[in-house]
Amino acid sequence: MTTVPVAPETPVVAVPAAIPRDEAPPAKPLPETPLDVFSAPNARVKLLEVRRTDTMANAAETSLTVVVGLARPELQLDEPDNIEGRLLAVDLPKPLQTRLFYASEPDDAERERGTLCDRPRFPHECDLGRFSAADVGRRERRQLLKLTFEDGAYAAVPITVPVPPALPIPELVEPTSVPAQAGAIAFAFRDVGADEYELTVSACHRYRNDGINPCLDESRIYLVRGPGGLVAATRPERTSLLVAASGDRVVVRLDVPLHFEESVSYGVTALKRGTLRGVGTRTRSATTRTFLR
Repeated sequence: MTTVPVAPETPVVAVPAAIPRDEAPPAKPLPETPLDVFSAPNARVKLLEVRRTDTMANAAETSLTVVVGLARPELQLDEPDNIEGRLLAVDLPKPLQTRLFYASEPDDAERERGTLCDRPRFPHECDLGRFSAADVGRRERRQLLKLTFEDGAYAAVPITVPVPPALPIPELVEPTSVPAQAGAIAFAFRDVGADEYELTVSACHRYRNDGINPCLDESRIYLVRGPGGLVAATRPERTSLLVAASGDRVVVRLDVPLHFEESVSYGVTALKRGTLRGVGTRTRSATTRTFLR
């Protein structure tokens, strides 16, 4: 194993995308038929992005979120695509603003029932909730978007959401027991071939009945994968960061003394971007581990 000092914005160690040893054989790919625009009387919905998140803490959970843009073709009104910088819907023409906006199962015809989508900003995010056991293996999911616009027009738009394949959990392999007090922050995780990693270490102190969260003592590191391997995008100021890679194992050491009174939690979140059936995807997987003093 080789260890390399890291300066901000400097390539760390070339870490090839790992192929998880225990990953199931890939599913047969969906046909590459674009699946991004859906129409109904009074409205058109453009599916801009699908976001899947798999977490592993006390139990495995999977959730799905879609990002959509709206249009009123009969009025020649269309929300601009603005996936990276969301804007206020109040700046849109009144007939394009939504008074009510729900996502529900396809057979739910009740106008004011379902999961609320984000109305004040666009593009709009709709949280489709957690997967049931039956959902986990599906490669697409059908939903009904129900919109009531400010001019009173109503639209029920069935959409089909392509479900991105799961990104393997970036397993936290070290520490395996309560870490020593006052030592440098050090831990290791499994590289799953993600584009980015967010690493957090949160130290919790005793609550002093002062209304202050006792777990605000946190260190956060971002690693991104560039042409030459992982790059330290951000890290705590005035600190030295060491990263080492061996196979699919990544070791991180931050020269910040670790102090905690109640517990310390380590978290790793992986992110991978892609495209599926004409729709952008962001797939996340995350794990946390907490040690009590």
